Amino acid sequence: GEDMDYRALMDALVADEARAKLIAGNILEHAQHFSIVITESVRYCHVLAEMVERFARARWGVVPRIAVVHGPISRYKWIVGGTEKNARQLVSADLALAFRRNERLKRWEVNVEQYSDEEFRLWQISNTERKARIEACRAREIDVLFATAQLVQEGLDLPNLCVGHLAMPKRGDAGGSKNGASVEQAIGRLMRPDPRNPKKAAIWFDYVDYNVGVLRSQYYSRRGVYNRLGLIVPGKPKPTEREEIEAFLDTMTW
Repeated sequence: GEDMDYRALMDALVADEARAKLIAGNILEHAQHFSIVITESVRYCHVLAEMVERFARARWGVVPRIAVVHGPISRYKWIVGGTEKNARQLVSADLALAFRRNERLKRWEVNVEQYSDEEFRLWQISNTERKARIEACRAREIDVLFATAQLVQEGLDLPNLCVGHLAMPKRGDAGGSKNGASVEQAIGRLMRPDPRNPKKAAIWFDYVDYNVGVLRSQYYSRRGVYNRLGLIVPGKPKPTEREEIEAFLDTMTW
């Protein structure tokens, strides 16, 4: 399950304005094609969508047709809290609202706020709204679709998609296995033939957080998926000795 350390890392990634500007600018450059932007975070969907809209107004005076889709959201979430002592300290430091022992999973958990009242009100979408937005994409009435990875894995059938942006890191193949199913499924959404565009050529953008050891390791594991699928990818930079040690430590299970 998600723990506080990884959650803090993802919060920092979402708050990185330079990173968001890079992705938003790239999305805008390819907005004339049907595009999908995939993240692990509902908040990042909205951060990027709002930035693309702002950039488009400033540059062109018009905004691409945009839609954001994701599953139901909850204001609060129970996540891994480490030891009982650590869970108590997180609550004492106001980094969590409460703690508990989950006997089924045999772990201590803490309850954290995921969204403010305003975010929860503005970002929650119903099943009807979600289906309507997806249908609008299928009808080619949307230029850029921002979606969470979970929704993509559940089977978006949009053959008109040409450009994909993997905006947040995720693990691909690891340890010589072919277990990068979620990455492969996301790419598969782009590779579906489009009867209305027989010469369709799909493009996949992977944004690599190379200076963060665990995220760099995840990128290398995604390369395993890309190589297995026969995708053309840039040359792999030769890691330094320190990077090799960090990559080794990232594979440990402690």
